[in-house]
Amino acid sequence: GHGMMNSVKQNYVLPTDMPKLSNNANLDLDIELDNNAVAADKMVDALIGSKIKLLILDACRDGPTAKYKSANKGLARMNQADTKGMLIAYATEEGKVAEDGNGKNSTYALSLAKNFSKKELSILVALDNVAQEVEVVTNNKQSPTRAGNLRVDTFLVVNTTPSLSQAISVGSTS
Repeated sequence: GHGMMNSVKQNYVLPTDMPKLSNNANLDLDIELDNNAVAADKMVDALIGSKIKLLILDACRDGPTAKYKSANKGLARMNQADTKGMLIAYATEEGKVAEDGNGKNSTYALSLAKNFSKKELSILVALDNVAQEVEVVTNNKQSPTRAGNLRVDTFLVVNTTPSLSQAISVGSTS
């Protein structure tokens, strides 16, 4: 759903049950976010030690019903020190907001679901497809980005059906 940066450009994801920020929230925004939201840095920390680290942030949306407004629109790009093999994908460019879409899911989430279900696509190719689709659907108002060094040959969905040559070599008794 929603996300924002604090005064020093740290990203936070806002839970749906986060209390409404007070009228003077800009004075206490950093404290309110620390107390009520989830720091994206904590999500990155939770991935450390994993063989493949992928964080997708579709949390910089600012729809008409959003209760949480900030002068700091969108999400900042995160520092990736000591994150070998990490990829962070963002729904849109730094400092911009992503569209909510028409319906239950955002334009970005719909395209992610479509492309990540394709077994033949690596994560990077799927994210390239997502970026192209989102740009077309939003008339270039939203441009998904990513940062990191995840390997090209990483797949989310593995094809578990053996190829014909694998089946022959496994089944041969010569």
